[in-house]
Amino acid sequence: MALAQTQAHASQAEFRRAAAQEAADQAKAAADGAAVQATKAAENATMAKPAQAKAEAAEQTAKTAAADAKAQRAIAEVERDKAKTQGDIAASERAKAATAETVVRCEPAGCGP
Repeated sequence: MALAQTQAHASQAEFRRAAAQEAADQAKAAADGAAVQATKAAENATMAKPAQAKAEAAEQTAKTAAADAKAQRAIAEVERDKAKTQGDIAASERAKAATAETVVRCEPAGCGP
């Protein structure tokens, strides 16, 4: 009977050793997988930093361009208003000149009734 108990204990010990080895193998596989994922995450983070910096620089360039465009628009609107004013002045001067021409033509001849 002692022999049977010893064999049963040995069998149980072998079973436990095999189960422990399988658990250790699974743990190693999980750790290896986690290491690969960590490496990929680090690579992605390394690539993301320059991309983020590039995007921020592009955003700043766009903001600067928008501010420049706004300033140029304001200048163009002022110039448009000046051109309109000058056009109005020119039209007024033409009207005055036409009136003066009529007066000069009519003075000697006496235009009108």
